[in-house]
Amino acid sequence: MQNQTPEALFIEHRHLEAIPISFAIGYVLPISLMCLAAPRFLSYRFKDTVTGLYQQWHLIIEAVHYTVVWSTSCMVRSGMSRLEYSPETSGLTLELMRTNYVVAMALTALPYWVVSIFSVASWLAPTLFNPKIVHSLHPKWVLVPTWPRKNLKASDPRDGFRWLIQWDILLGTTAVVIWAMALRTYAAEKQNMWANSWWRYFLKAVGYFFVGGPNGIAVGFMWERDEIAFGRLR
Repeated sequence: MQNQTPEALFIEHRHLEAIPISFAIGYVLPISLMCLAAPRFLSYRFKDTVTGLYQQWHLIIEAVHYTVVWSTSCMVRSGMSRLEYSPETSGLTLELMRTNYVVAMALTALPYWVVSIFSVASWLAPTLFNPKIVHSLHPKWVLVPTWPRKNLKASDPRDGFRWLIQWDILLGTTAVVIWAMALRTYAAEKQNMWANSWWRYFLKAVGYFFVGGPNGIAVGFMWERDEIAFGRLR
């Protein structure tokens, strides 16, 4: 955590250039196929296969990434492969990192806004939705985690799955946000994070949340960490 220097954070440019392609093929493509209606666009069997494979998305992305790096022999724009950090290439390194952070923010913002818009719309204009499902789309069920109680029981598997996803997102995102804030504050600025003005982080967190949802907060603070480390943000 202490070693947050440009040299320590440097990533080979060919890998930075391949990250958006890796996520497009290994992450966005499977999700897009899963969203297509069956059997209108694809068979139930094929959709089930894609859904099963998607559970290993982290391995798929890694396999695609190294395949892209190896097959295309990605090079930095100067025409040379940089294996180590150098001040002359720090600008290009940060530019490529910014591209990846934009992609990361887009990947977290898109599902957040789609779900939020549909959920709020079901509340404001319920006649636009199927009466059988409009109740389950209400913001109080979709956007607000159900508080666990001793006598609370799921009425069907759908409720249990929804509670699991909601609390998985809440706990997982909270941990990642705290980690990102710590890196941004303590590691990048070489300061004790408890000595900083918390209202400043709160306002930034609200802004990142509005743009990209809960995970957008972590993306935003990690982006700031790299900007500080490379000397662009003060």
